[in-house]
Amino acid sequence: MRQLVVSVPADREADVLECLQGEACELKNVTRHCDGTIATISATIHRDETGSVLHELDKIGVGCAYGKVWLMPVMFQKPLPAWRRMQHLAYLGKKDSWTVRGRLSTEEIHANVSEAASASFDYLLLVVVAAWIAAVGLATDNAVMIGEAGL
Repeated sequence: MRQLVVSVPADREADVLECLQGEACELKNVTRHCDGTIATISATIHRDETGSVLHELDKIGVGCAYGKVWLMPVMFQKPLPAWRRMQHLAYLGKKDSWTVRGRLSTEEIHANVSEAASASFDYLLLVVVAAWIAAVGLATDNAVMIGEAGL
């Protein structure tokens, strides 16, 4: 599950609500708050719907021309949501629907890769230890130590 939060100018709120609740996304659990200048719209979506919802928001310019989009993982929700039933599952089974609905968004992939690619202290310490083992293996002409340093 993902929590989608969209912040847009108040005059664009109707467009975003139509996109999220309309035929393209069909979200039922949309909440909104408007302070007069900025409208904040949030919804809980299934992770399989992430790509299609973000694609539809891109079509109307949210996150590109105006507004901001946040997508956060939901660790717990009580009560559990009742997701759309048989007609939605039948729609996901169509050949043309799974290409957009069944994928991760580019932004989500980028966030996962950049988080995993950071050099942590543990990683750097293990690289130093491996280099030391390889150096000892080279100094003693021990092929096993050199091979173990690569593991």
